Amino acid sequence: MSKKKLHQIGLSLTALILAPLTSINAFAAADKIVVQRFAQKKNNLQTAKERQEIIKKIIAETLGVDLKKVVANAHFVNDLGGDSIALTELRLRLEEKFNLEISNQQAEKMFYVRDVFAFVENHYSPK
Repeated sequence: MSKKKLHQIGLSLTALILAPLTSINAFAAADKIVVQRFAQKKNNLQTAKERQEIIKKIIAETLGVDLKKVVANAHFVNDLGGDSIALTELRLRLEEKFNLEISNQQAEKMFYVRDVFAFVENHYSPK
């Protein structure tokens, strides 16, 4: 066989080998985009109501109270029995969940569940 013919066969084989890989890479890229969009949607807590439900669950779990007791007008200490350690843990969990920073001054102004709702609504922005 001539060099030219071998070169053409080599190029054809290369094309045959690379074509499926290119398709695989295209599918992998498409899959990655779908996964990223799903993750963004999952992490983007769309509505205030959804965020409030998550906040209530975090409060109930952290303070060890029945979810039904966690209402907007509930006072953290008087109604839900929160102490300084539990309230600090609550603050950390809220910061982590909503990617927020709650300063000491801001935390000291949060007496009621509604105060947390308002804070999250004013400071939360999905990424």
